[in-house]
Formats: sequence, C-alpha cells, structure tokens
Amino acid sequence: MKRKLMVTGIVVGAAVLALGTAALANGHCGGDRRGEKGGKHDGIGRMIERLNLTADQQGKVGKLQEEMAAKAKPLEQKLRDLKGQEHAAWKSNKPDETKVVALHRQTLKVRGELDELRIAQRFDVWELLTPTQRAEFSKRHEGRPEKGGKRDRGERDRGERTR
Repeated sequence: MKRKLMVTGIVVGAAVLALGTAALANGHCGGDRRGEKGGKHDGIGRMIERLNLTADQQGKVGKLQEEMAAKAKPLEQKLRDLKGQEHAAWKSNKPDETKVVALHRQTLKVRGELDELRIAQRFDVWELLTPTQRAEFSKRHEGRPEKGGKRDRGERDRGERTR
C-alpha cells in the first residue's frame, strides 16, 4: 500500500512539474500581457476593440504603433542600461551620492522622452478618429482616477531630504 501511494505521489509530482515547465515555456505564467503589441491587453488593441475602428483606421493605427516602437526601442534600451548602472552604483561598498543622483536624473530624462513619444502617438491616433469615436474615447476617460497618486493609496508624506 505504501509503495502504491509513493508511486502515485511521484507520478503526480512529475505531472505537476511537467505542466509548470510547459506553461513557462509557452509564456503562460500568470503575469499580465501588456507586452503583447496589438493584442487585446495592449492599450491600442483595447481601443481598436472598443471604438470599432474601420479596417483603414486599424491599418493606420498599426503603422503608427510600429513607428512608435521603432523610435522607442533605443530609448527603452538606454533606460535599461541607465537603471543597471544606477543599481550597480548602489551596490558598491560606499555608493557615490552624486553619481547615483546623476544617473537617476538621466533615467528620468529618458522616461520623459518616452512619455512624449506616447503622447505624440496618442495625438496621431486622435487625428484618425471620427467625431463619434472621439466622443466615445473622451467619455471613457471621464472620471478615471489619475495615476501616480501614492498619497491616495495611504502612503504618508516623507518630506524633503535635509542633505
């Protein structure tokens, strides 16, 4: 009886391990799917779905998306590099505050450039919409909470640094 139970446990364990490995290999590991360009979970993909864009509009939006991705790719790589440098600067035995601050400022600058690209793309898409689609688009953004309000989530204000 013990042997049967042990064999069953090994078989079940192997099956769970195999399924988990297969799920990871296929990219289905439970995270969000924002990275899938043009998919349902992409902002542009959801917009296409909700605003009933014509085939012509969808093609133009797709082209804008490709252009934006081409412009953003080097900035995203630069951002990753800067974040890696900042992380490495923090890991030293005695981090240099001026170096860390300078790297952080560069990181913020690159993030700002990426944000400007996204804003420009949004305006380009806006120009493609019909008045009815624009009204629906605007209606969807009414009453939405603004992002980035940490204090709204219960975090306390830590004040200015005195150094």
